[in-house]
Amino acid sequence: MNYERFTLSSLLSRLIEIETKLTRFYKDAMERSKGEDSAYYSRLYKEHEQTEKNIEKAKRETIIEFALESISGIEVTKSLQTIEETISNQMIDDRKKASMVEDVTATLFGEASSKIAHMSAEASILLSNASKRAKRRQ
Repeated sequence: MNYERFTLSSLLSRLIEIETKLTRFYKDAMERSKGEDSAYYSRLYKEHEQTEKNIEKAKRETIIEFALESISGIEVTKSLQTIEETISNQMIDDRKKASMVEDVTATLFGEASSKIAHMSAEASILLSNASKRAKRRQ
């Protein structure tokens, strides 16, 4: 496989981009739904919004030391494309979309966590925990 290469900064920026898209998706799904579904999407919206903020904070606090070290072996662009296609697919209901995007997120964040563990324990733990939460949300 031909994997993309990232610096820690660019990888975290791309993961923030994914969290931003998921935050928007869950906010929109929450506004479209009612009752129990609205509460479900509201919870996911808040969790992704918090993860986005946490990654941004970890990025700001840890970038200088490892800013130029290369990271490879992660398919961020493919994952982002899958998420975007899933969210925009009108043939899939929001519950199925949620399961699908959480699966992609869990895998991506798990892989990213292991790749950056030696660079930033804080960011690695943050991504590992986000991956575990995504697996539980599937």
